[in-house]
Amino acid sequence: MNDQTREQRWTPTPRSQAETAYELLTDIMQVILEEPKRYNQSTWLEDYRLEDRTEREILVLNTPSCGTVACVAGWAITLKYKDISGVRSQWATAELARFLLGLSYDQATELFDGDIIRGFVPGTLEYAQAGVRIIRAFRKKHEKQLRAYKIVKATDKRIEHVLFGWGEGI
Repeated sequence: MNDQTREQRWTPTPRSQAETAYELLTDIMQVILEEPKRYNQSTWLEDYRLEDRTEREILVLNTPSCGTVACVAGWAITLKYKDISGVRSQWATAELARFLLGLSYDQATELFDGDIIRGFVPGTLEYAQAGVRIIRAFRKKHEKQLRAYKIVKATDKRIEHVLFGWGEGI
């Protein structure tokens, strides 16, 4: 399969114009409710567009139309930054999202915990709704801070430190 054929299969990955952390969390909730298959809190970032999969494999995997499945941290960086090629681990995803949203380590742990949703199957509407309830509660608890925090632009040199400050990337 060539790159052109692979790209034609997918819809564009959603992007956000959010300027504050509060607005970005709103956009994340919208993305996961629009297509629940996009959300799995225990999957940091899976981009099926980068893999050479057959149409049958994509159906079996229940892949979303944009080809991207992610947790809250993964969606934060995916919605804001086009080039996330330097993000190569769960730790890097969480650290970049923490930096992007202006969160403390404790807040990031609270919001990004991969085991926070229990009793629902990832990819279902019920699972997505459970994730949205968690994000809403987090936004309410930290509303003042999240509304005040301006999202770090992709051109900010501090991003390079988070992504590439440890040698070959994270």
